[in-house]
Amino acid sequence: MDALALAVAHPDRRVVFLAVGFETTASANAMAVLRAAALGLTNFSLLVSHILVPCAAYFNAGRTPTSERVP
Repeated sequence: MDALALAVAHPDRRVVFLAVGFETTASANAMAVLRAAALGLTNFSLLVSHILVPCAAYFNAGRTPTSERVP
């Protein structure tokens, strides 16, 4: 939420939050967007790069996520 504080403190500057992480961080980044909207910030945005980690059950069963796809 430090990026939101920067956007509030500097309304004349664009603040871009680099939202990088796994699927577990996506909800926190979404909350930042909701909070920015609630504050009426127009100078706040996200650059998002989330990674989805495949379920370990696939690998334990000798399968991979790509082997389950239909051509």
